Amino acid sequence: MIEPRMQETSAWLKLTLALVAYVIYVVVAEVTANLGCWKILIHASLVLLIVMASAWALKTGYLLIPRSQTKAQMKTGRYFLVFIILYFGYFFQILSGVYSALGLEVGKLVRVTVVALGAGFFEEFLVRGLILGAFAQLLEGKRGQISISVFSSALIFGLLHFCNLTYQTFPATLQQVIYAAVIGVALGVVRVVTNGLVFPVILHSLIDFKPDVLEASELMNWSMLTIVLVPLLVVASITLINWEFKRNYLLK
Repeated sequence: MIEPRMQETSAWLKLTLALVAYVIYVVVAEVTANLGCWKILIHASLVLLIVMASAWALKTGYLLIPRSQTKAQMKTGRYFLVFIILYFGYFFQILSGVYSALGLEVGKLVRVTVVALGAGFFEEFLVRGLILGAFAQLLEGKRGQISISVFSSALIFGLLHFCNLTYQTFPATLQQVIYAAVIGVALGVVRVVTNGLVFPVILHSLIDFKPDVLEASELMNWSMLTIVLVPLLVVASITLINWEFKRNYLLK
């Protein structure tokens, strides 16, 4: 079921590369925090190098063997993709965020663009690429292989955001961890149903393409956060489990 080319490198190599890349990224971000324009250049260069290393380890953008999904799975995937585009567009105000960012002065617009694209490429190749792919390899042939891989990688994605404690409060960081974990489940499902990294990278970059991406996260209203995230988590989880059930049923 897993794309054979992805298995040319071991799961442990992928996980090790992900860990090393993350540590380097965090350290470089701290060291270059006050370097102004040089920070943007270094950030963009580092993301490019990490993406290239990740692409080498993955060998392919596919998670599953191409055209191995059934018509029922593909139908489920199309419905979810439409849902996620509309949901992200409305609740995360993608269009208004992009419009506001495009109205910034050139220097700040460049910074927003680099940060948004950097997050989209770096985090998706790292988490939905290396980590999710590694778990899928380790669980090959096991029941719930894809679902466990998506949920596990999403949990790790959320926990990685604790590094933001260096510049923001614990309550705000905790919210960001929960937010990232739920978004991680949704993007993980997108990764599975589209069998690629293109849509996760685009969606992630669009979510972050807004003026306040350059600022520390502020504490949000817990009720509003719950209203936004719980339906997303429920729909994404049901879609993923339903998708895998159809796969397992047809493989019997």
